[in-house]
Amino acid sequence: MEERSLRKQFAEYVERMRKVRLLSTPSLEDISVAEDYSSLLRSNFKKIGDYAGENRVMLDEVLFPLLNKKASLTAVETAELDQLNRMLADGAMTTEIDIHLSDMISDFLSLEEEKKFALRNKGRSGIEERIRLLEHRVDILYARLYYCGRSNRNEWEKILEESIASYEEAVSYLDKKIFASLTAETRFTLIMLAINGTSMYNTRPNAEGSVNMGLAMQQKKWLDSILDILDDPFYIDLLTEENRKKAVLYIHSYIAAFGLLNGLSQQLYNEAHACAMKLESEWKECHDLNERELFLLSIRELQLYTSFFSDSTELEDCLEKAIDIYEMRDAADYSYKGVIPNLSIANAVYFVLAGSCKKKSFFLNERKEKLLYDIPLDVVRYLHKAPKRENLGKYVNALSTMLECFVELPGGINIQDLCIRSMAALHPPTYIHSNMVAKICDCLCRHIFVFKPEIFCGFPGCDTVEKVLDAEDRILDYAYNAALMHDIGKLYVIDTIAMYGRRLLDSEFELIQSHPEKGAELALRYGSMREYADVIQGHHIWHDGSKGYPEDFDTSGSPYKMIIDIVSVADSLDAATDGVGRSYRAGKTLDDFKKELRDSAGRRYAAYMPELFEDQSTYDELVQLLENGRKELYKETYYLLKDLLEK
Repeated sequence: MEERSLRKQFAEYVERMRKVRLLSTPSLEDISVAEDYSSLLRSNFKKIGDYAGENRVMLDEVLFPLLNKKASLTAVETAELDQLNRMLADGAMTTEIDIHLSDMISDFLSLEEEKKFALRNKGRSGIEERIRLLEHRVDILYARLYYCGRSNRNEWEKILEESIASYEEAVSYLDKKIFASLTAETRFTLIMLAINGTSMYNTRPNAEGSVNMGLAMQQKKWLDSILDILDDPFYIDLLTEENRKKAVLYIHSYIAAFGLLNGLSQQLYNEAHACAMKLESEWKECHDLNERELFLLSIRELQLYTSFFSDSTELEDCLEKAIDIYEMRDAADYSYKGVIPNLSIANAVYFVLAGSCKKKSFFLNERKEKLLYDIPLDVVRYLHKAPKRENLGKYVNALSTMLECFVELPGGINIQDLCIRSMAALHPPTYIHSNMVAKICDCLCRHIFVFKPEIFCGFPGCDTVEKVLDAEDRILDYAYNAALMHDIGKLYVIDTIAMYGRRLLDSEFELIQSHPEKGAELALRYGSMREYADVIQGHHIWHDGSKGYPEDFDTSGSPYKMIIDIVSVADSLDAATDGVGRSYRAGKTLDDFKKELRDSAGRRYAAYMPELFEDQSTYDELVQLLENGRKELYKETYYLLKDLLEK
């Protein structure tokens, strides 16, 4: 294939994927009538379907055949694949058009390079090519680790093992003989790769303390070994003083980043704080840093976290500096630099204020108390207004941090409201789906009370039909809210769910399948949502338990088993009949779904469900709900998002 043709097709794929993200979360600035929002989404998803078709052709006929090619690639093919890889996700993660496809290409290029590396003389140029490839490889693996770290522990562990192998290869090139043979530019690249690569251990910030402790100790071991290298006269002679200072600054910043982790020893927190507090003076001595002001903002964030965890007397001062940065932020700055005060500093200030409130470590004055109430909504508002082009992963990272440290306050929004608003802000189709499932579930439950109220026997406090009938309002309220919350775990993988425009890869399916378990973990941390955890965790498990996920959760032992079964049907019904949010696939009819119910009754769905759907009053209400309910939800979504924009 000619170079120009290959380059053109790759560039067109990247451009289509950029457009897809904007189409699935459109701006409301040019919409003045609520009804137009529904039309816009429908039109947009038709375009997404068209783009998906074009992308499928490119992937199936151009890219995947290249990646499965048995013969070695030509120099042109290798160069163009490398260029596509860097367009899909750059090393600094300021661009992340398609991180999972980039990972696949990076894997392939790494194997190709290994073949060539084994065949030719391992001279300086060959090693330098390998280091350059490893640099990008480790960056992509880091991004994937962070994505999995917020949602899927098993996938994260697999990628960590792979990352360690790539990292250890990179570190092997620090061998004195090899290092001396490299150009000055590659030496520094390799040193920074060795430093930055250690961050793979700091990609599960919300893990339990014992896990974090082990990971932090391993990262510290690597960082200390690189500090030893930087103090070795041999390496000092081969590095400029400016580069050496920059390397030390980065090492200390990674040690300071231990302050982002829970459950470490006091000694590690104290070391992290000591490093954080000397970063500013080291920063001043490094004159060729890229994004100097951005780095200083990150220093303020690290100083605040480490002051809190080390119980430092400097906490108040660090908090005041961070609050000043937050209050002076430009809430309309969506650049890489603007994300830090609007999201990272916001989360840090909120985390410390919430933690200090729990620990009663200092008095919250009116200014600080107001921030506790305002920051969560400010974050959601920023996420909604931000363009969803290349930084969606960063936005989801920031949201997951907020969800992990959120506290419910008297008179403030609760965790349910925060989750629902966040869905609307980051991915309106998921918000609409969650509300539709709640409405369908409510409809089914009301008709079950007429049709077969004994279905609800076993619901907490209801061991007889008489008690079930007395508790009707309580059961309906529970079912509606449990259904509304069933997909909150998707907030941790919204960037993967929003990967319309092509078929999902196996690694992406695994991430998405983590959402019931992750959602249940979130629900269990809050008293207002704890009782919904079983429904959240079990809604993708078949009625008879034979299939579905997560595999290790037995719904038969749950007192909410009947609600899990009903939410499962409501979830499937909305997904089957919705044409928006399903990319290019047209929705099925209600009659199509009734046939699916009959075919799967007693296995995937509860045995009584087909009979319930044959009931004319149930059927008629579902028809109305599917025809008009979504229209009303599009209007509701429009007004909710408009409210976020105006405030």
